[in-house]
Amino acid sequence: MQLNLPISLQAMLLCLPLATAASVPALAKVSKRQARIPHKIDLGTYNNLWVAWTNGVDPCKRKTYIPGPTGQSLPGDQNPCNIRFSVPDTDYQYSMQGCGGDGLWIMRNGVENVGDCYWAPGNNACVAGEPFKGQWQCVLNDGNM
Repeated sequence: MQLNLPISLQAMLLCLPLATAASVPALAKVSKRQARIPHKIDLGTYNNLWVAWTNGVDPCKRKTYIPGPTGQSLPGDQNPCNIRFSVPDTDYQYSMQGCGGDGLWIMRNGVENVGDCYWAPGNNACVAGEPFKGQWQCVLNDGNM
């Protein structure tokens, strides 16, 4: 029995037996932390130190201090641009870029421009301690935040 198939389909069917398990890529496992990638990241100060948190999450409970050049947390009077930081429950590092220019944007892992950052002043009160002073909100636009 002979099938009349287009040549490209015949070629594909002939090549199928040649593929080995080693040449077929395994399905990528998505970690639970990567599945909860934020759509917006907020940057602000808490106790005069720069912090980052996921928009919509209580920063009093879930935040990350942005590291300074000496390994300590970055003081609130210093510029948070060009410094890699993470937000809770993600595997990625982000950095705000463009300070001193016409616009601010956010990079992921130092290579991908994944969104724009906007001035968004505000205070988030905590039950104990100082309030968070939100200053920037970065909106990630790549759908793979």
